Amino acid sequence: MSKKYVILFMMPMLLCISPGIAAATPWDGTVDTDWYTGAEAGAESFEIGTPAQLAGLASLVNDGIDTFAGKTVKLTADLDLGGVNNAGVWDAQASKSWVPIGTSSSGFKGTFDGNGKKITNLYISTATVRLGLFGTVDNGEVHSLALASGSVSYTGTSTSAYAGGIAAYATNSSFIDCFNNADVINARRYSGGILAYGSQGAIVNCGNSGDISGTRFVGGICGMAPAIVVNCYNMSMIMIWSKWINPGLPQRTPTVGWKRKIRNLLISPPPSPSMNCPAKSPLGIKL
Repeated sequence: MSKKYVILFMMPMLLCISPGIAAATPWDGTVDTDWYTGAEAGAESFEIGTPAQLAGLASLVNDGIDTFAGKTVKLTADLDLGGVNNAGVWDAQASKSWVPIGTSSSGFKGTFDGNGKKITNLYISTATVRLGLFGTVDNGEVHSLALASGSVSYTGTSTSAYAGGIAAYATNSSFIDCFNNADVINARRYSGGILAYGSQGAIVNCGNSGDISGTRFVGGICGMAPAIVVNCYNMSMIMIWSKWINPGLPQRTPTVGWKRKIRNLLISPPPSPSMNCPAKSPLGIKL
């Protein structure tokens, strides 16, 4: 079924975090699937609002219990996935290591509605070759979601590893109104802020301000682009073969590592280090 997109060009702006907003409770590593097992038979929409419930979604998809094809999962609250950042260094001992949603044999096939919420402190350090908030999205959709902070790091030795902020690997899938501020660290090919590798599908109205690294097919938005990338921006530093590239130099900046049909990409220098206001997402979500 064809999809129609409302295209709005989102300019990167700066926005300070507002005081007085209660912080989300950090993930304790538990998994909760009661929201699914307790639902009515034949339910096609679900709501989740805790890190444990999000981990439950990963468990259900990865174990092949339900790929959520034809179903919608809606996020109802901001989530803290338990990564601990000490003075700019992610603490491997204190952090909870996230298990991506979807594997090579069982991808997420539904619609994930981020509902304008944000996810903070995603931490992944693994030799698994598909790593990100989502590992595999297959004929699915992720929209209205901000990954506000985190670290995605590949530690294995495979020639190719798909490392992304929002998702690692996607086929015939769409990412709409998504934003990534997590760093992606990959000493292999295929790295991207929104998506590492895409086949068909689309990335629309998305932005990245996380630092992205890899050896080949590296981009602020995606390493290998799906069929369409429209109205996206990158504000990050990109590292290829241990050399940082300034995104203010368009002729040298791989906003999209491997281009297909690309329109309206914006490249901006990252905010000044002296500023205490992180980038605002395309959704206006306060990071």
